[in-house]
Amino acid sequence: MENKYLDYKRLYKVVDYVIDKYPELNRESFEEGSMFIYYPEERKIQISNVIDEIEFEGNKFLEKYLYEEFDLYIPQDKMFIFSILHEIGHYFTFDMNNFDEYCRMLRELSDENYTEYRKIPEEYKADKWAIEFIKNNKNILSI
Repeated sequence: MENKYLDYKRLYKVVDYVIDKYPELNRESFEEGSMFIYYPEERKIQISNVIDEIEFEGNKFLEKYLYEEFDLYIPQDKMFIFSILHEIGHYFTFDMNNFDEYCRMLRELSDENYTEYRKIPEEYKADKWAIEFIKNNKNILSI
């Protein structure tokens, strides 16, 4: 599978939508990069416009996980919205007191162990934040 790319304008529409709801978050909290990731020590959220084969496989898992765990269906072409919201969820829920334990748990996982990854407490909290945001702002999925 060849890499696919999202339009950063579309990504920033999601970001701006959330900033409108949470003014303590701002564009300076975000940076563009090669993946969706939250840097807790810097309180920075990296967003990416690249969808690669590994991410696609992860998204297939996520689609099923979100439906079974949270009774929420997000189509594949909208999964980037969940990814952004999940990282923003870290911004609001990440407990730095758990940072060392979080890092230890991440190191112990294999790259394809999606189920165990979602069970890491800090990841689960970010998932819940994202899910609640989507459920309370359903029109975000129309971006």
